[in-house]
Amino acid sequence: MGNAQSPPADPRFTSASRSLSPPSLSLAFSSTHALSIEADRNCCRAFTRKELEDLRSLFVSLALQSQSGGECISLPVFQTYFQLHGPLSERLFDLIKQKREDQKLTFEDLVIAKATYEKGTAEEIEEFVYQFLDVNGDGVLGRSDLSSVLITIFKNIFDNDLSEDHAASEQNTVRIFLDSANFSINIEGHDEKSMSLADLRSWFAVLPSVRKFLGSLLMPPDPDLAA
Repeated sequence: MGNAQSPPADPRFTSASRSLSPPSLSLAFSSTHALSIEADRNCCRAFTRKELEDLRSLFVSLALQSQSGGECISLPVFQTYFQLHGPLSERLFDLIKQKREDQKLTFEDLVIAKATYEKGTAEEIEEFVYQFLDVNGDGVLGRSDLSSVLITIFKNIFDNDLSEDHAASEQNTVRIFLDSANFSINIEGHDEKSMSLADLRSWFAVLPSVRKFLGSLLMPPDPDLAA
């Protein structure tokens, strides 16, 4: 009586963390409690036991670097590990932690997000990408949002090239990419038109390399590139 109860686990976390091998798996995801997970061989989203163990190890490492007592990952550590910076990384971090104001990215958040990226359907991945491309979080995926994202992509790819010629070439490439996109939605109170999900999918069909990059932001960084 009167004892505080832990909130129930998000069903998406329970689904994503069902082990495919043993009949059950007790997975400690904080220092205070554990989640008992029943196996479901037919769950397409489920991580294998090894995948969960690897993900747990990654979380513990990043949480320790975040100096959070092992409870959560901070934005700076998230940005450094996944090699993302600027508004795109901040928006992605916010969505992964489910827009909570506590600025704490938990193990449960990480499992749910990676389940979408690694186990979700193409449509689900594109819907999530559509959300984080709205870097301002104002419900309008406008030309300015897309420009910010493209600049982030090019800086990620050509990080060491600071020449004036490269800067001019980058601006020209961004403009070409933007001109190939369609913004079909008029939003009352906004000067910019918004891109619809259908617009985004059409744009990805023209630029599949952009779709590939944006669909892999939570993949582990290449150790050769990080060295």
